[in-house]
Amino acid sequence: RKAWTETTKPANGALLEGTWDPASGAMRTSAHVTFNADGTSIGTDGCNAFAARWAIGEGGWLLTTSGASTMIGCEGAPIPMWVATAQRAGLDGSTLVLFAHDGAELGRLARS
Repeated sequence: RKAWTETTKPANGALLEGTWDPASGAMRTSAHVTFNADGTSIGTDGCNAFAARWAIGEGGWLLTTSGASTMIGCEGAPIPMWVATAQRAGLDGSTLVLFAHDGAELGRLARS
């Protein structure tokens, strides 16, 4: 798995806000996440809806809380898990990359 590198640009609130889709791979579902300016986020893996709260600090350090979610089997991208477990967010060009606590890459998202 890829990791945070010196070329990763730390995200901030203004960069994170908006709707993001999986950056690659054909999805049979409409997986996405929307980070709202008020610190809430909503999204889906394509079958299961989720809601959460988020805050981002200097260096792209990300704090998220899990909210309500449904639990239906799905062939979509695991965006709810990426958001719930991400501890850092950065940009690789225009692609949003979410990273785990150990710096390992969780997933890549492209702005809708």
